[in-house]
Amino acid sequence: MKWFKSHTFWKIFTINVLLICTVLTLMFIVSRVMLPNISQDQYRQVTDKTVKRMKEQINIVIKDIWSLGDEVQQDPIFLSDDEQEIDKELQKIVNISPYIDSGTIFNTKGYVEHYYPDDLKSMKHVNFK
Repeated sequence: MKWFKSHTFWKIFTINVLLICTVLTLMFIVSRVMLPNISQDQYRQVTDKTVKRMKEQINIVIKDIWSLGDEVQQDPIFLSDDEQEIDKELQKIVNISPYIDSGTIFNTKGYVEHYYPDDLKSMKHVNFK
């Protein structure tokens, strides 16, 4: 118990406590300055990756819709006068494609000629030109 009464012990103890407090204070200050920048950079990276992935997926959907449109425009069934066949093809496209929920065919004057589903019946012979 003599070391408790020693003047040297208390000097060393005080120096150690001050050193530890100084190191902890410096760590706190540095973390307050550095962590927001680090988290902001990480947030930006995550956001950039998400936006890039979404852009790629949207481009894929656009390409699919364009290719479907090209395919429909080249399909000889849609150029025929058989209304039942055209309606069946429209129904098939709507049922197959996850992007399309209805279909409408216009003539060159802008009038609706064919439609799917039947709830678009009121649109027949409406001019959208």
